[in-house]
Amino acid sequence: MRTDHPLLSRAALAVGTLMMSVVAFADDVPELESPNQREVSMTIGDLNQVNPLFRVYSGIDHSGIFGALGLLYVNRDSQGDWFKLLGENLGQNGIQEFGASYERQGDWRVGLNYVEITKYAPYTIQTKVEGVGTSNLELNPDFRSHDGLGGVSSLDLQRKATDLSADKFLGESFKANFSISTEEKTGAIMSSSEGNNLSGLTPANSGVPVAGKTYATQFFAPQPEDYKHTQVAASIDYFNRSWQVTGGYYGSFFTDDYTALNIVPGNDPSKTTRYPSSEVPWISLPPSNRSQQLYAQGAYSINDSSRLTFKATTEQSVQDMGFIPQVAVGGLNPKGVVYAPGMTSTNLDGRVNTTTYAAAYNASLIKGLDLIASWRYEDRDDETPIRPYFVSGGVATFNSPDSHTGNDGKIELSYRLPDNYRISGGFNYLQKNTPGQLRETIEDDIFHIDLKKSMSETFNGTVTLLQDTRTGGSWNLAPVDPSPTCACAPTLTNVTAPIEFGNRKRDAARIMADWSPLAPLSFQAYYEVGFDKYTSSPFGQSQVPGYTLSPTGLLSDRTNTVGLDAAYAINAKWKLTAYVSYNEQNTNQNEVEASRVGGIQTCAGGGTISDDTTCVPWSADLDMKGETLGLELKGKIGVWDVGARYSYEKDLTNYNIAYVDPGPLSPVPAGAGRLPNTFYTVNSLRLTGSTPVSKNARIRLDYIYDVRRMDDYTWANWTFSDGTSVFQAPNQITQLIKVTLTVAF
Repeated sequence: MRTDHPLLSRAALAVGTLMMSVVAFADDVPELESPNQREVSMTIGDLNQVNPLFRVYSGIDHSGIFGALGLLYVNRDSQGDWFKLLGENLGQNGIQEFGASYERQGDWRVGLNYVEITKYAPYTIQTKVEGVGTSNLELNPDFRSHDGLGGVSSLDLQRKATDLSADKFLGESFKANFSISTEEKTGAIMSSSEGNNLSGLTPANSGVPVAGKTYATQFFAPQPEDYKHTQVAASIDYFNRSWQVTGGYYGSFFTDDYTALNIVPGNDPSKTTRYPSSEVPWISLPPSNRSQQLYAQGAYSINDSSRLTFKATTEQSVQDMGFIPQVAVGGLNPKGVVYAPGMTSTNLDGRVNTTTYAAAYNASLIKGLDLIASWRYEDRDDETPIRPYFVSGGVATFNSPDSHTGNDGKIELSYRLPDNYRISGGFNYLQKNTPGQLRETIEDDIFHIDLKKSMSETFNGTVTLLQDTRTGGSWNLAPVDPSPTCACAPTLTNVTAPIEFGNRKRDAARIMADWSPLAPLSFQAYYEVGFDKYTSSPFGQSQVPGYTLSPTGLLSDRTNTVGLDAAYAINAKWKLTAYVSYNEQNTNQNEVEASRVGGIQTCAGGGTISDDTTCVPWSADLDMKGETLGLELKGKIGVWDVGARYSYEKDLTNYNIAYVDPGPLSPVPAGAGRLPNTFYTVNSLRLTGSTPVSKNARIRLDYIYDVRRMDDYTWANWTFSDGTSVFQAPNQITQLIKVTLTVAF
């Protein structure tokens, strides 16, 4: 056999090395004679190349050979004490996992877990921006030039989490529990800064300073992540034949070492003048905060056929850490950060108190009739002071606290009918009061009915119908201008946006069936369809003669999902499984916001302009389709356990944007508004095989061939104003070979 292919050659060398280790080590290992487990595994892999779409959560950011260790140790001594160790991907930075626990059954337990998770950005990045991953970025001094691009080639986020837990039985009816977990997250994520601080440049990029020139810019400004999130939980359990009650404490403490991102500008193209400090953009980052909760929950078994559960919590969340660091002597904020005149607070002083009460009752009322009823009440009191934080054009912008109360009630009855039918129906009532918001009351009335039929021992089916109607109270809107010169759009009065406040009617249906026509063959099929219609947008004649109000905002939404799973046991050695699914979502919306400054605006294509504005109504029919297919074959060839799995995924997005061209005076450039379709496909083949090489050792081979294709115009080849380029290869092929040796001792 030829092994001159680099990937195959290195894999063959890895297999040979592991086989020699087996011969030297496994023969000296005694045969496993107890139920305890003791295994050590070593994996050697070979990756042909690093492809951003494949590596996102793989933890592998380099091609070539890599290795990792695994550990499984479970030991139970003669006194019933359990000691457990578990390790996965040890030695492979970024995805390592380790866990250890010691337990005396029925008495006490202590455990420790450590997990690493790394996420790589699916892009290739070349930048001159310095300080990526920190709170101070230095822009490219000559950002009009693309020469000498270098720096980071990718962004990543690294999480390291540690969890310590313990519990102890205190007599026959009490148990104490405690846990503390800490997650540290470092790295950077994609983000940008928008500005217009390129004063003094010529349009032709010639590098000649010209006074008075100003340009819009978009800088590459990756947001740094450097935080610690600590969670503490402690509780006491009480239990007997009828009662199970828990009282406890939960605390969440989030600390961000970076309070703000400071972007230091570079020189102008002539490399002689640094931009004024007053134009330095600052970006706030997630502030440190804390939340603490006390709760009591439990259950009471009324009798053998009825049970009551309940929970009550009180929680306080606080955010009182400082804003952007105070660097200007005698001032509240550094230059470039403008707040309302007279603003003296250095932090939000955010404080939110939340109280919730919940209860549920399950019972068999009579033979064949079951009841489930529940209710949940929430009271959120936002005590954050309301202050003006920014003033533009003489208009102050205030923060908007979110105080609300909410109710969530459910009731469901289920009854067994003759001929193996079962029918159930329920009502869910959702209600939310938000004083001072756009709409102070929102209500959802949700009805559903289910019919299940056991037609035979081999066939079962279920049909579910659902209807959800969302309505609400009056809108807190500014009065509409009654003058005949106002063609006021509904969106200018916030009737259609945000959509979570709008009226909506939803109808949905689901059909599920499972069938086993033969003992070795089974099928499971399902189909779901849903229709949403948004009805808040007014339409009809406006107050302006001859002008018609069309429905605006999100108008409708439809979803379809169909799937089929199948399993077939070919014989005692071979089994085949397969699945296929298709989903589609279509949303229809008209212009969410358009120029309605004043005067009669002609939207019929005549090109008439009134008050220097032109109406350009548009619509979008967004189609998103997804397809998945999977086949898996498992079996045995001689002493080898083998498997082959193929999976296919495709996501397609069609924007279908259209607008009415108002004629030669249109502010819309030719060809604008036409977005190309985007798609993403994955074809992946995985082959596995494992066989024993001694009484206590096994070897496993894995081969992955992964093809990913993407056609997304947004990242075809994007370049920021500072010269940073972001690229995503449209075709990415990845091959990975792994060899794993597992030895039991």
